[in-house]
Amino acid sequence: MSRYRNVGRFLRAVYTEVRAERITFMAGSIAYHAFISLLPFLLVLLLLVTEFGDPETASRLVAAIGTYFSPNESGLLTNVVEGARSETSLSILGVLTLLWGALKIFRSLDTAFSDIYETGDENTLGDTFADAIVVLVALVVGLLIVGLASTQLSFGDGPVGTLLSKVVAVAALTLVFLPVFYVFPDTDVTVREVVPGTVVAAGGWTALESLFRYYVAFTGTSETFGVVGTILLIVTWLYFNGLVLLVAAATNAVLAGRSEDVAAIGWGEEELVETVEFAEPLEEICGALDAGEPVTVQTGETSVTLPPADERDCSVEQIDRPDLLGGDEARGRLVLRWEGER
Repeated sequence: MSRYRNVGRFLRAVYTEVRAERITFMAGSIAYHAFISLLPFLLVLLLLVTEFGDPETASRLVAAIGTYFSPNESGLLTNVVEGARSETSLSILGVLTLLWGALKIFRSLDTAFSDIYETGDENTLGDTFADAIVVLVALVVGLLIVGLASTQLSFGDGPVGTLLSKVVAVAALTLVFLPVFYVFPDTDVTVREVVPGTVVAAGGWTALESLFRYYVAFTGTSETFGVVGTILLIVTWLYFNGLVLLVAAATNAVLAGRSEDVAAIGWGEEELVETVEFAEPLEEICGALDAGEPVTVQTGETSVTLPPADERDCSVEQIDRPDLLGGDEARGRLVLRWEGER
């Protein structure tokens, strides 16, 4: 029964995190940047593959990858990208310009992840673009692998084939998303720690792809409203995909005990802080520092007395996480800062 209570507390904690970080609002920002960056991203990919391969393979590759970014089976994205390719050359300036546009979406994601993990103060502009470039390269490689596999694999149209294709899609997207959830938090995380959210994102994207595909087939949005209807559908699709990614990031943050907006779930049976050696001495130091007294540091036979620190950051905390993700962890932090003037 306690396990079910923990699951309920976990779901409420994720909901609280989503509201506290205004994730629905951030998903709208990501959808906007994704919409204006999607065509440049696919165009760069098509030009690169065409440059080093044959055009037919490049077209099939973009069409396969486009299914993950657009629920519309009319091929609007593919047709636009194909038309742009005939009028665009693969110059260095052109590639850099298009890549700059594609990087905007990853910068938005990096900022959103930093807010969720409360690491925004440590995330400089240079770090943001460095993370975006790393993830962009990893994502392009992953999408190339997924796209090439999609052009070669066929499971048929029956129930078994459909199920197998969905399982493969979830596995492929998990591989593609893993760098996103590992790099963007801007803090030290383990692969095991980010896997749950990665699987949630992959499963969510696959489910959304199926739902939107059935919706398009049932309503005939493209035929009824033309290009405008298709654009609105793509923007809506991108919004929900961005929302799934950010909810998955919140899932990882809550599971790993890295959220400052929700209380610890309490997966463990005992307080780990009470058993580690550094906890009690560090808590005594924290209390003494609050009095603003001089600081005496002794190491071996060397003892030094310093004036009261101008800034103090002292804490002992326990991070609660399930045993599957590494179990509970106790952390201590002591930072003293002095400032002097001439």
